[in-house]
Amino acid sequence: MRALLIIFVACLFPGFAHAADAPREIDFTQVLRGPTGETLMARGDDGKLDPVTLGDVAAVALDTDDDRNVDPKVKFERDQLARKIYKNAHAILSPEDIATIKARIGKIYGPAQIGATWPLLDPTLNK
Repeated sequence: MRALLIIFVACLFPGFAHAADAPREIDFTQVLRGPTGETLMARGDDGKLDPVTLGDVAAVALDTDDDRNVDPKVKFERDQLARKIYKNAHAILSPEDIATIKARIGKIYGPAQIGATWPLLDPTLNK
């Protein structure tokens, strides 16, 4: 009976089943594309325009200090996650880590970056 209830809930609320997924590998070196397929670019430290990667956006979103009232432990955990993913082509992340990255990108960036990054973090968003 319990198994039947779990299956029923999973069918009724497919997002719940996704949250229980195993860790996934994500390539944070992927270059981001704009809505028309163009490569998103940003000025680098050398003054030249460079392609923007998923890791660039995610690391900045995680390390942006937009709320001084956040517990320092949470800030430390965000920084550790940023260090784990930056320039990592084979980052293994839990669903919770992915949700954190998506939330931070959603809070810090605009629609172009959200639209370019979220489907790379959550393939179910690709339609």
